Amino acid sequence: MTSTASPQLITMDIGHTLGAPSGASLTAVLAGLSPLPGERARRVIQRRLHTLAVLDEDTITRVCREVQIPADSFPRYHQPPRFDIWPGVVETVAELASLLPVATLSNVTRTDDEWASAVRKSGALHE
Repeated sequence: MTSTASPQLITMDIGHTLGAPSGASLTAVLAGLSPLPGERARRVIQRRLHTLAVLDEDTITRVCREVQIPADSFPRYHQPPRFDIWPGVVETVAELASLLPVATLSNVTRTDDEWASAVRKSGALHE
């Protein structure tokens, strides 16, 4: 059976769809420090850090234990990379938003949320 429902929402990923970070995310830094295979380390980090409201010492200790690095190796003062929006993205997303609501999906840790903030600040998206 074919669905004839009309679209109600446009969703899109942010990273490497609307632009790219200019440096290493917290996930990349931690995965690089871990002796675990990269994809496994990233899954642990994403499961723990991508849904946080607040990053506290208990969470840092738990993440470090799970990715098998010393807790004092955790980059507590990590500077999120700048997010460079690609040419034409602001206009394109604004045009799409004139047709339907647009929701962006960001796969970043709470501490790297500046990526999504940069897109919102550009005027392309509104909360």
